[in-house]
Amino acid sequence: QNLSASGEEVSASVEQVTATIQVQSAMVQQLASMIEEIDALTKQLREASSKFKTE
Repeated sequence: QNLSASGEEVSASVEQVTATIQVQSAMVQQLASMIEEIDALTKQLREASSKFKTE
């Protein structure tokens, strides 16, 4: 009985770890897309400021 109980505990904690990793990878993907957006905005700003300087 003890063995099966500890086996269930192990599989439960493995599931928790897997869920945590999935959440973290989702957060990393969100961060990556935010960084891409910031990069695009920075380029737009640079283009706008260069137009501003030449006038």
